[in-house]
Amino acid sequence: MKGNTLGRYLFHFQRPTYRLGNFRGWNAVGRVAVLGRVNTDWNKAVWNALVGQLEQQGKEVSALVFQPDAPMVADAPAPSERLRIFGKKDLDLFSKPKPSVLAPWRSQSFDVVLCMSEEPVLPLLFACIGTRAEFRVGCYEDSVAACDLMLIRPQGMPVSEFVDQVFGYLAQINAA
Repeated sequence: MKGNTLGRYLFHFQRPTYRLGNFRGWNAVGRVAVLGRVNTDWNKAVWNALVGQLEQQGKEVSALVFQPDAPMVADAPAPSERLRIFGKKDLDLFSKPKPSVLAPWRSQSFDVVLCMSEEPVLPLLFACIGTRAEFRVGCYEDSVAACDLMLIRPQGMPVSEFVDQVFGYLAQINAA
């Protein structure tokens, strides 16, 4: 898990708050929160495509993406931008996103939170557990149980195939 040592220590005492329960399946999902990190595989174009794909499925999407070298977060993304991007300057001493970053999210409830980073990233995990949600999906971390469904992207698997696989798992949960 990336982040400072004290932040990792504090995270282990955090538990998902605002758990709404009652996940009714992927077909019944209306509001989706997407969390992620910009890197070489997951660039802004990939994140915008993921948000677009969810919107085509009829989901209302809010996306919060961590880009370490990004300038301080703006109050809201530009109308042409689907992503709200934050960086290291938007983190506190413990690698938690500052309240100004999470304020728009804390006032909303989501059916599903998709934390789609390839590895546990402390600022995203703090954001994930602090979001009101019925169901949380995230990357696997053996020492943290922040999500209801935890996945590992196999090395070499294209991002688009991994995203399709995540949606496939969510659809199977719907069928159960």
